[in-house]
Order: sequence, then structure tokens, then C-alpha cells
Amino acid sequence: MMRFRGPAAGSASTVSYTPGLGYYSGAAHKFGPSGDFVTAPELAPIFAQTLATPAQQILAQTAPHIIEVGAGSGKLAADLLLELERRGTLPDSYDILDLSGE
Repeated sequence: MMRFRGPAAGSASTVSYTPGLGYYSGAAHKFGPSGDFVTAPELAPIFAQTLATPAQQILAQTAPHIIEVGAGSGKLAADLLLELERRGTLPDSYDILDLSGE
């Protein structure tokens, strides 16, 4: 969750997260070529495939759970899980923490 400080803290939180009105909780399309911005996972699966190597190493040494914060369209989750499955290293769970409500 974004933390805002200073005089504009209340306003920034309001314009970001007010249900149905805030940028991150409104219905506007945000991700991808037709949205407001494009993130690496939206461009190609290579980002998730690259991330799979350290994820695989960490999963082997700790509890096999992944938590993604602010998953947006879910493209990273889908691509990463496909790559980890291909490598035979699926986590027990993949949780997404997203405040947008979309």
C-alpha cells in the first residue's frame, strides 16, 4: 500500500483509492498498450521467466509461498506460475495483495 505523508496525504489517498472514483479503484483500463502505462510483465513473459530463477532458489530454501503486491492485470502471476510449473517448482500458494478492488 502506498503511504502518503505531508499536507497532501489525505488528498493523495482519496484520489488513489476512493471506491469507484480513485485512480486505483475506478473502472478505467490502466495496464497495457490501451491503458495509461505499460509495465514489464505486460510486454513479454521474459520478465517472469527471468524472475523464476531467484524465485526457484528462494522457494527451495524457505516456505513455498509467493505473495505479490499490486498485481495489476495478473500477467506476472500467470507467466511466473507457468514458468515455475515448467521447471517443476510450483509454490504451495501464490497470493495477491491488491488494494484496488478491481
